[in-house]
Formats: sequence, structure tokens, C-alpha cells
Amino acid sequence: MNDSIPQKRKRYSTPERVSLVKATASILDGWLNQLSPRLQGVKVTRSDLVNWLLKRHPSMLTEKELASLEQELFDPVKALEAAVAEAKKKVTLGEDIDLAALLNDKVLRKKARPSRNNATKAVIKSQNKR
Repeated sequence: MNDSIPQKRKRYSTPERVSLVKATASILDGWLNQLSPRLQGVKVTRSDLVNWLLKRHPSMLTEKELASLEQELFDPVKALEAAVAEAKKKVTLGEDIDLAALLNDKVLRKKARPSRNNATKAVIKSQNKR
């Protein structure tokens, strides 16, 4: 036996975690309940189902999905912070700042998003109509 050869440690990857709000968790649980009588002898976990769904979605979001996400999750405060950061960068580079154009581009062209609870309710309503 050669004790001078170092043993390699096994490295385990840490799974990614995603938090779900109650409404989306209940949708996921509904899908699992729908699957359980159909898949006798197969244990499908929440992670299995989410991974299966994501694997079957195209690798890029569609323009419609991007626009929907932007509208649902837009945060005017974050947009203002981005505008301030861009203005600071321009000042550092010695460039002129057009505040009206900067604000129009980052903030004014968007509508303030509804609260997340209202947005989630809208998603649930649209799925229940299907």
C-alpha cells in the first residue's frame, strides 16, 4: 500500500433551490395528484416534475414570455436604481447625461407592476380557465 498518494475527496453538487409561493406550490401539488393514479409504481417528486417541465421548454424564452415577465415583475424602484447607476457611469466616463431620455428608457415607459399576490392570482385564474 502506498500511503503517499493522496485520496481524492468525492465532491457532491449542491442542488439548486427555488422557492414557490403558496399558489404555485398548490398548482404543482395538483399536477402531482393528477399523476399519482396514472403512474403506478413510479415516485414523482416536485423536483422531478419541475425538472421534467423545464427540460421540455425551449432553452430561450419567447418574446411574449419576456414581455409578460417584464410587465408582471417590473419594479419602478429597481428601474430608478439602474438609471442612477447608468448616470453615474456616464459621469465617470465624462459623457453628457440626458436625464429625460434615461428615465424614459428605464422607468417611464413601464407601468408599475401589480403586487405579486395579484399577479399570482391572475396566473391561477388563467390556468383554471384552461
